[in-house]
Amino acid sequence: MISLGTHYLLTIAQSERQKARDFYAGLLGCQLQSSDGQTQNIPDNIELFVFPGEEVVGMQYMEKADEILTTAEHRRGCWMEIKTDDVEGLKQKLRDFGVQEITDFWDPGHFYFHAPGGQVYRLLQLDS
Repeated sequence: MISLGTHYLLTIAQSERQKARDFYAGLLGCQLQSSDGQTQNIPDNIELFVFPGEEVVGMQYMEKADEILTTAEHRRGCWMEIKTDDVEGLKQKLRDFGVQEITDFWDPGHFYFHAPGGQVYRLLQLDS
């Protein structure tokens, strides 16, 4: 059997650090682990956001423009999913947060958006 893992590392601009914290730890309710003594051996430019299902999204914050993908480049990269038991409620929270919606994709039946830093997510019902 082969399966995808539960740990992901994303690279975004250092200037997006607080926005990423607000998004992952605030809006999505993930537990933040960083080099502030909570977890050992995490470099200063990386933070880990642990979802309730134990999936981990790591953010690697970079300062040089050539180390960071643009929003357009993220659109051509890997797209991910966020599942919830309240799609409409989370969709409204995401809109209130100010995410950039993707409305020109071939699948109009789902909500697609750019998270802080540019990554693309699709919102899905938890049991789908």
